[in-house]
Amino acid sequence: MIPAALLVVSIPLVGAVLAYALRRWQGIEIAVAVLACAGVVALLAQPLDSKIALPGISVGIELGAPFEVLGRVMRVRAAERIPILLLFVCAAALFVLSWRAPQGWSFVPIGLVVLAAASLALMIRPFVYAALAFEGAAALAALMIQAERGGERSTLGALRYLSTTTLALPLFLFAGWSIDRAGTVNLNDAAALATAYGPATVLLIGGFGLMIGAVPLYTWVHPVARDAPPLVTAFVATVGVGAVCFLLLDFWQAYEWLRVGAQAADALAVGGIALLIFGGALAWAQKSFARVMACALLVEIGCALLVMSRGAQLSVEALTFATMARMLSLGVFGLGVWRLRALRSSDAFADVRGVRDLWTVMALGVGGLSLAGFPGTLGFVSRWSAARAYGVADAEGLALLLVASASVGVGVGRGLIAMFDAPCVEVVEETGVGAPVSAQMALFPERVLAFGDEAKATSAPVDSSPTPDAPPLLAGETLIEGEVLQEDMQRPVVVKLDSLGARLMIGTSVAAVIIFGIWPGIIAALAKAAAAQYTFYP
Repeated sequence: MIPAALLVVSIPLVGAVLAYALRRWQGIEIAVAVLACAGVVALLAQPLDSKIALPGISVGIELGAPFEVLGRVMRVRAAERIPILLLFVCAAALFVLSWRAPQGWSFVPIGLVVLAAASLALMIRPFVYAALAFEGAAALAALMIQAERGGERSTLGALRYLSTTTLALPLFLFAGWSIDRAGTVNLNDAAALATAYGPATVLLIGGFGLMIGAVPLYTWVHPVARDAPPLVTAFVATVGVGAVCFLLLDFWQAYEWLRVGAQAADALAVGGIALLIFGGALAWAQKSFARVMACALLVEIGCALLVMSRGAQLSVEALTFATMARMLSLGVFGLGVWRLRALRSSDAFADVRGVRDLWTVMALGVGGLSLAGFPGTLGFVSRWSAARAYGVADAEGLALLLVASASVGVGVGRGLIAMFDAPCVEVVEETGVGAPVSAQMALFPERVLAFGDEAKATSAPVDSSPTPDAPPLLAGETLIEGEVLQEDMQRPVVVKLDSLGARLMIGTSVAAVIIFGIWPGIIAALAKAAAAQYTFYP
């Protein structure tokens, strides 16, 4: 029998090779990636004790069979089956969203390899090798992070993400050594428990904090959100952060001393509150959509830490639900950020003034409100489940979560207001004789704003008499009434896009955020099924 664990790792690796070979044909590349994810999802959807017979051959697949590599055991366990399935579902959805929003050549093939490494980290034992798997995943994710930008600053986000993960590796190694050295301790003796396992607890929580981005003043979240393509940020925040959270639940399940002592839970609660304060204090005052997205991610991570500190069944349900909600919210918001960068080569509020594009506003508005937990969106259901898991006893923590979420909403609102702040340049099709678009872009790029299948020249049937200080007009060009040419404004980039496909992705994802926010039954059922597999609840 073929162990399913081997297929969970090998299927995305094979898909990555095929996707890399077919990267020139984006539709086929994404189809291969989605099929690879769908194959793993279909495999993990089977009962854990099932044996799947392959037609035509005498070899079958056993879902729970162990697979041993160099003395290390890798297998699909009950607790990890649904979390891994959830990660593949989220990755497939992000791959589909990138169909008409290119995120760089490395997003799909390397994303599949990162997905395989994250699955390996959840399945392999001893736990110390999970940190090695995450280190490999971080090294590969660094390639995705710097795929969009060039120059010296393009490597800062990738370097920060890789360095924090690398710093976490020795903490996990020393934690494993400390656990083996502790021996057997009476769990009812709090003093002996703290003496024996206190160092291991500190090392484990410190390692998790570095990998998940829970260090407010030196974290990978802001540089990655600024430098990486927006859907790559969503991928790292969903697959990377989600896998780390589920690995912490595995530690919670395996080590009774970790959940009996209050040291780990208190550290998680303090870290969550610190991130809520830091993210909430900064979100409203940011000057770019990428920075707002980074602050929203800090609030999301802080909320996850608060939920995990409770160690209850509702905590696992809320954590599972939040992973799916984070993927959809960041995915929709990322589509809006990508569209802005395609139009203006920037997502800073000062550079996107006058971009009154309906689809961009829709993606940023709905995605941003979902990140802020606004009612009627999927993010609100996620915040509600987190509040239920955290409990009403700590009213201060819930109030802090509410204020931090509202701060994210204010930051998104400031950006949307900036998009309508300046006079809009209307994009119309040139019917008369005019200068070529390339010539107009070379001389006066401020007069061209194209977004669609073909770049269009801008004109308007208004008075074309030049002002004394105005530059000479091209043949067939007219000044738009009230237009202000700003020399310091980021010049727009003419891009060639499949407008129908891009709008279809935005419309579908926006509808999904709203529909799942009103009827979250499917995601809630998946969250309940994941929580039912853990047995560490009091």
